[in-house]
Amino acid sequence: MLEQEYEFYLENKKEIIKRHLDKVVVIRHNRIVGIYNSTDEALKESVKYYKIGTFLIHKVLLEEPVAKFTSRVY
Repeated sequence: MLEQEYEFYLENKKEIIKRHLDKVVVIRHNRIVGIYNSTDEALKESVKYYKIGTFLIHKVLLEEPVAKFTSRVY
């Protein structure tokens, strides 16, 4: 779920970074429906209008953070 919204972000990433760097965007149905200063603010406002699971909240950064996990299981 939300693959379409994430694909929209990736396809428009350069323009979104240019316009909304360090902001949080809310994407729904292949368009940006909100721009906020924090993820908390984005979520709080978005749930007023949209059902959870129907929109993507994404922090606009120059480089995506990479999560690394380790396991002791071999």
